[in-house]
Amino acid sequence: RRLLIPPSVAALLVKASAPPPLEAVFTGGGPVFPHLLKALTRWAARAQVHAVYGSTEAEPIAHVAASEISKEDYSSMASGKGLLAGRPVQEVALRFLDDEILVAGRHVNEGYLDPSDDSETKIRENGRTWHRTGDLGRLDEHGRLWLLGRRAGRIGGLNPFAVECAALAWPGVEGAALASVGGEPVLALCGDLSRQEEWRFLARTLSIKSVRHLSRIPLDRRHNSKVDYVRLQRQLQRTY
Repeated sequence: RRLLIPPSVAALLVKASAPPPLEAVFTGGGPVFPHLLKALTRWAARAQVHAVYGSTEAEPIAHVAASEISKEDYSSMASGKGLLAGRPVQEVALRFLDDEILVAGRHVNEGYLDPSDDSETKIRENGRTWHRTGDLGRLDEHGRLWLLGRRAGRIGGLNPFAVECAALAWPGVEGAALASVGGEPVLALCGDLSRQEEWRFLARTLSIKSVRHLSRIPLDRRHNSKVDYVRLQRQLQRTY
């Protein structure tokens, strides 16, 4: 009576009829933004809904129950503070290197089949192997992890998840992604075209001057849950 699904499947299920009785729903493998978590909670009203954060090399790293997220937390996400991932699991040690999340623990992969792949993602200190996730984050005063997006996606002082979380709370927005075109941040949005002027105004409050409307945000072919930033950048460059 437990359901474990990626966000892409969760987004489909919340549009379907009510599920059979469930005790818990877990979703992860991609960012679980607030609007999806709220929709899952409505869809499986009697179940505990959890968002799980991890990576192929370290799963899980942190998790949060929807019932633990306060109005203040939702407000923080909507104002560009990042995406709440919850408290790190007890089995993982966590630290930061220039805002990048590093993890170590018994369930963390210590190396790849090809050792040459270790140089960029593994740090070995005092007999312990730290895995570099490539994700940016921070801990709040309650010891909870907030995700800021991929390190490679940071544009100046703008972090992808911080911007995208905020944009997804705007009226009429159905999808959002931050990209760089010509070294400048561009916010790609899909949704209600009639809201474009409002979106541009709100984007300026995040120090973003350029907003582009797309019919859909390109997602990775593997999970269909994560933005494919390479394809997005190419798409924006062709029409910039």
